[in-house]
Amino acid sequence: MTPGIRTDSGDVAPQPDDAPGAAFNIAAHLLQRNHAHPARPAFVDDHGSLSYGGLGEQVRRLAAGLRAAGVRREERVLLLMHDNWHWPVAFLGAMYAGIVPVAVNTLLTGDDYAYMLAHSRAQAVLVSEALRPVLRQALQRASHEVHTVLVSRATSPLAEGEHALESWLGGHAPMDAPGATGADDPGFWLYSSGSAMP
Repeated sequence: MTPGIRTDSGDVAPQPDDAPGAAFNIAAHLLQRNHAHPARPAFVDDHGSLSYGGLGEQVRRLAAGLRAAGVRREERVLLLMHDNWHWPVAFLGAMYAGIVPVAVNTLLTGDDYAYMLAHSRAQAVLVSEALRPVLRQALQRASHEVHTVLVSRATSPLAEGEHALESWLGGHAPMDAPGATGADDPGFWLYSSGSAMP
């Protein structure tokens, strides 16, 4: 029988050749799709650009760093970050390691983030420097499990448990192989505008 995908009508449509199998890591898949063009720009922001080759390396370094920090497969990390190339590195890096990124709106309050930290049981937070004050409010108000905070483009002194993301990335060799995830494993979490209220 030819493998396929059952449609709403009950027919079986042919399955594409590159459809996910039982073992599948979406971050590794996306990196592999662009592996042939390492010099092409993947992201451009006010701080510069990141090529596809650089993206692959940084994603794998972040994955290795999160694992080294003790974040395990299917555990959550909160992403409270502004829109620059650190965001996709954080998002895909977590997924490459089999860790679940929780991408959150950057315009919420400390109480909202406190709820999300407690509810998601996030083990780490990746945060933009400008959002660090509201994160600190949330960490003080929440009963949370966060043990590591990675600060994107840090400009002020770091507290205990906080690390500059750039040096963190440089301090870890790229992860050799992606986390052992499957097509049905959780990929990422999102909170809707109505779900952040206790």
